Amino acid sequence: MDGGALRAVLLAALRSVVSLRKETHRGRRLTFDKHVAPVYRLLEVAHADYVGGFRATRTAIIGSSAPSEVIDFLRDVRRGALMMRGKALVTIDFMLDDPYRGRISLPPGWNSAKGFFEAARAYLYGATAPAATSWYSDYIRFVEISAIHLPGDCWEQDVFGNDARADLLSAIERVLDRIEMSFRLVTQEYLLAERNLVL
Repeated sequence: MDGGALRAVLLAALRSVVSLRKETHRGRRLTFDKHVAPVYRLLEVAHADYVGGFRATRTAIIGSSAPSEVIDFLRDVRRGALMMRGKALVTIDFMLDDPYRGRISLPPGWNSAKGFFEAARAYLYGATAPAATSWYSDYIRFVEISAIHLPGDCWEQDVFGNDARADLLSAIERVLDRIEMSFRLVTQEYLLAERNLVL
């Protein structure tokens, strides 16, 4: 093989490698744009709803005359971004569900996005109860149990030396801290997926 033919073969091979790399990058970018970014946008809405809802609940507790008012308020607030949470969870569960992955081909760069979907699932199932449907569910149960088991007007009297209103406000602060830490992990995984799939 002469020098010109060898050069042509090497040039063709190099073009093929560059073309494959561009195609792979395009596929990874598409994975980010179609699978990762839309779920993150849904989670941003849900997160803003959670934070705003718990802050409004804190205000409701301070201004309420009985725990039952807070329970009713929480049930209304919980409905806020329910559709966004549900839509994100369906997508996340589908992407992480092992039986489906055997039947569909995974998008290019799946391993770079898997950590994001796992963090997102953990965020949405962030409440401590295994069957929790939202961060609100556990807190509503906490307020309901407080209202049931604290006799009389538990806002006005100390039961066993505890201030029920202060306990509920403290619980809100703990939930807000947990939500923020969990969402921070989702954001870190999102940025990592973006770096690996797009940049």
